[in-house]
Amino acid sequence: MVSETHSVAEETSLIDGLEQLMARRCPTGKPTPPELALLAFVQCGELKKAFDLLGKEAGRFAKLWGSQTVKKALVIVAIWSERLDPVGQAVLYQAVVSQFGVGDMDMEVPTIIQEGTAAFLQELPTLMCDHPKQWVAYHGSKRVGFGLSDYQLLRECVAQGLPEDELVIRRIQPDIPTIQVTW
Repeated sequence: MVSETHSVAEETSLIDGLEQLMARRCPTGKPTPPELALLAFVQCGELKKAFDLLGKEAGRFAKLWGSQTVKKALVIVAIWSERLDPVGQAVLYQAVVSQFGVGDMDMEVPTIIQEGTAAFLQELPTLMCDHPKQWVAYHGSKRVGFGLSDYQLLRECVAQGLPEDELVIRRIQPDIPTIQVTW
């Protein structure tokens, strides 16, 4: 049975996309459980969808990558889903996309997120003077609030009726260089 969150065509696309992503990112052909969990998350864009996909297609994926790998990946995704709030999930997603270099694949960042990120980067020098070490939120190119914590700011924005998945919430600090993590 297809999950309520996506159609048969969408689900087939997710499955095919995960298999293609795995083929490109795991040269040995068999991912480790953390790699499978991370790439399922990247492919689906949400931990819940990644968990649903891995669970529903466990038999198919077990034939490709081994049942223990799939079971352990499911446990990993379940733990992340339980412990990470939406902001933590967004940070994990950005780190994984950067680490695996999948930004150039068939994954498009929504325009509203691109606009918010561009507005933040443009305003960052001024923000660092006026609101150092605070958090700022954007809905598209419009700045919608400041906060002392990302979680507090997210709650305020959602209370205003802004969709969580259309917000860019960033800490006001100098741009930090990317750190390369090896497995």
